[in-house]
Amino acid sequence: MADSAGSSERVVAIFESIEGSPSSSFPVRGGVTTIGQSPRNPIVIEDETVSSTHARLEYLEGAGWRLTDLRSRNGTSINGTRLVADVPTTLPDGAEVRFGAARLTFRASAPAEFVAVPAPEATPRAPQLVSPLPAKRSPGFRLPVWVAVLLILVVLAVAFFVLSLTGDQHATRLFTESTNLVVAALSDAFPG
Repeated sequence: MADSAGSSERVVAIFESIEGSPSSSFPVRGGVTTIGQSPRNPIVIEDETVSSTHARLEYLEGAGWRLTDLRSRNGTSINGTRLVADVPTTLPDGAEVRFGAARLTFRASAPAEFVAVPAPEATPRAPQLVSPLPAKRSPGFRLPVWVAVLLILVVLAVAFFVLSLTGDQHATRLFTESTNLVVAALSDAFPG
């Protein structure tokens, strides 16, 4: 890394914005680079769908470029394939990468194609994406918590009704105590 604000390091790769102005490009200066919305990252993407520290990019000799999703809120994908969190994934040259809704193209080439640019300390902020896409919902069915709680309570009420019809006082009392424990646990888990 650079040791003074005026020094520079060689750019070894670039993320270029697919959406927005043509000047939205994010230089990669080698080593391990984090990407996210926080200004602490070498690559800052100002987009509400991008997490503070969203992903990590690194170059491994012999393995090439690897991108890792850092348990981001809206995920990371390479060429439409969503990354598994904390699993380094090969990042090919020319790949379309999504950080949340921000769409970028990754370009890595021989170092001779890139010129030295000011180090991150000399650059106050990375360019902002002009028009990010809305957050894309992940596929699959998710049952809301309140519906699950309601279903549990309905099943308990039906079971209580059936037991009360049988007239077995011991079973009814045992069921009532168990139900009270479940309701107390749900009340503790979801206060208010």
